[in-house]
Amino acid sequence: MPNPHARALARSASPSVGLLIHEVSNPFFSEIASGVLAAAERHDRMVMICNTRRDPEQELRYVSEMKALRLHAILVAGSEFVDEEVKGRLDAELESYRRAGGRVVLMRPHPTGTVIIPDSRRGSRLVADHFLNLGHRRIAVIAGPSQLASIKERMTAFVDHLASRGISPVAVVEEDFSRDGGQRAAVDILSRHSDCTALFAVNDLMALGAVRAARHMGLVVPDQVSIAGFNDLPSAVDAYPPLTTVRLPLREMGERALELVLGDEPAERPPLVLDVELIIRGSTGSAPG
Repeated sequence: MPNPHARALARSASPSVGLLIHEVSNPFFSEIASGVLAAAERHDRMVMICNTRRDPEQELRYVSEMKALRLHAILVAGSEFVDEEVKGRLDAELESYRRAGGRVVLMRPHPTGTVIIPDSRRGSRLVADHFLNLGHRRIAVIAGPSQLASIKERMTAFVDHLASRGISPVAVVEEDFSRDGGQRAAVDILSRHSDCTALFAVNDLMALGAVRAARHMGLVVPDQVSIAGFNDLPSAVDAYPPLTTVRLPLREMGERALELVLGDEPAERPPLVLDVELIIRGSTGSAPG
């Protein structure tokens, strides 16, 4: 039997597309948004960008409002929340939107729906191998908030890969997703573990903060401590020393997400996983001694 809500949406849906991101000022999300906007311009579509500030209630409200506006599609970027109750409510709202004829692409790991993600686990393993090949064994992790699933995934993949080589990190410290957060975490780790020779930060902003912390503590990067990040933001190459990091295809991910919702992709399909690359620059070097 035809769904009357889907027919209503099909008759009066806006050609616009909604994009949910955690933080518009974060270069990670601005790169994704740039890709979405570039593809939207080619297809003469308008994009409504909503900034959730990593607030699950705000994310839920925006989805509800986009459904009420009968937008053609919703793109969701940024990490899923670990809390099962929060995930369940958002999934129900998105499923209601799909049943009404809307299209959804999730740019984060999810068991159902149309998903496009970078291979973050492989990226974490690449960093771990890079440190190990350089002789580092006293390694620490600068992690972001643990309620974000993708950040937990990066950290877990890194720690598990070290464990497969018989090594445990000397410390794992959670902090804010910012330069200041990375700086605070690095000061904490390097003050408590003076023999630590390598730091892995789960994003570039935190890694840049860690570089700043090492410099303020009188440590030379990478001679005394190596530091690697994740994402390969434009600022990574301009840092001193330039930052070793995992390059994610963020702009491509945004473009392909827009193309998916405008195409004839089925609602359920295997996740589209984009490859990543380790970019080795001057912030990592051989372990001292």
